[in-house]
Amino acid sequence: MKFKSIIGVDVSKSTLDAYLKINQCHAVFENNEKGYQELVEWVMENSGLILAEELLFGFESTGIYSSELALFLEKHSLPFYIISGLELKRSLGIRRGKSDKADSKDIAEYLYEKQEKIIPTVLPKKVIQDLKSCLITESDL
Repeated sequence: MKFKSIIGVDVSKSTLDAYLKINQCHAVFENNEKGYQELVEWVMENSGLILAEELLFGFESTGIYSSELALFLEKHSLPFYIISGLELKRSLGIRRGKSDKADSKDIAEYLYEKQEKIIPTVLPKKVIQDLKSCLITESDL
């Protein structure tokens, strides 16, 4: 599948570092509903694209920190791909110096290279997500 604009997002507890591959710009947003909305607006303004199908957001699976972003993107029918941390690490090899900005760029570059093989992530049904959250909650007690 060919995407016209790829957005790499490094997700942390409080922020989202986003890198837009099409024009190589970077921005930081809050990791909450308002930040997600600002992220999408920023992407649309800076990419010049109108159709959501032309975009691909990508981020590492970081558990509770990335799950809300995934739900938001799915709710708004925006394609995204959740990357395994190990998959990304293996593709990059050994590196020194790490930052959220550099990580967001690395994610975008990885998606760009693999875009022909990538199938956007589809989250499980709400019932399955609820069951998973119950299991996680029970095991943490």
